[in-house]
Amino acid sequence: MMQTRFTAVAPLLLVLAFVFGLAGPMSAEDAENPYPSMAPLDQYLMDRDAEIAMARSAAPPSISRDATVMVLGRRGYETAVKGKNGFVCVVERGWMGPFAGEFAVNFWNPKLRGPLCFNPPAARSILPMTYKRTEMVLAGQSKAQIIEGIKTFIKQKLPPLEPGAMSYMMSKEQYLSDAGQHHWIAHLMIYTPLMDSAVWGADLSHSPVMLNPQFHGDPEPIDVFMIPAGRWSDGTADPSSISNANQYERCVAREFQTGCNLTKVDAVTKETMAAGVTLIEFRGDTAGMRVLTCALWKRAGRNETTSN
Repeated sequence: MMQTRFTAVAPLLLVLAFVFGLAGPMSAEDAENPYPSMAPLDQYLMDRDAEIAMARSAAPPSISRDATVMVLGRRGYETAVKGKNGFVCVVERGWMGPFAGEFAVNFWNPKLRGPLCFNPPAARSILPMTYKRTEMVLAGQSKAQIIEGIKTFIKQKLPPLEPGAMSYMMSKEQYLSDAGQHHWIAHLMIYTPLMDSAVWGADLSHSPVMLNPQFHGDPEPIDVFMIPAGRWSDGTADPSSISNANQYERCVAREFQTGCNLTKVDAVTKETMAAGVTLIEFRGDTAGMRVLTCALWKRAGRNETTSN
């Protein structure tokens, strides 16, 4: 059976790696690596109040209103709001994604924003990885240097992974792709020691659990399991979540059998099409992603179906 894994930005989950569509011609090298190096730092920074609001949007207000909020500054993350419930909300950047492989395309993308709220165990034992990666990035280190620095950090200073470590990634404000609606799905992330994903039943047909390839021992010694939440942090339904998965899968399967007639795809896809999306890529069977059977994005003047 096919297994499909998706990534989130940072422990994210920043979440799913898309192929970028541009209106003009593009070289093969540029298409594979549109962000080959770090952009000027200012492109990664945000207005302070806007970043606070985005960070808080990662979890329901009942959690995030009393959480500590960190914002990215020129020397690393800074405390913007001191909380009182032990949760910590941040907006991660693309460099929290994988270092290499198909999901590394957004590592230096200055537009990526991954809002997360970490629970107390994750704030103590997972969030330090975000701080360390960011510290090395802002120091101008290369990917190779960052990887070596993380290995040293793991041996010398990384706190042990605490049981129950998890985070919320339920923000509509996610920017995880340059294409389409930019966001992925509302979901929760659970952090575990490295293990066989079969222990969780992850990436199996009709299982809502997915294994995120974000860390997976390369080099951080953890796995991240993701579970769709079904709702955004403001309580509104996430149409691409588990609640509509069966209908969505049937619709997509039917459309691929009939030449991908996009006019018949469900309301969620129609809404996305109205925003200018003209390309569907089938990402395999239901294994690994019931809630998002197709990845949608722009490619000017084209309407294609590809299998993976």
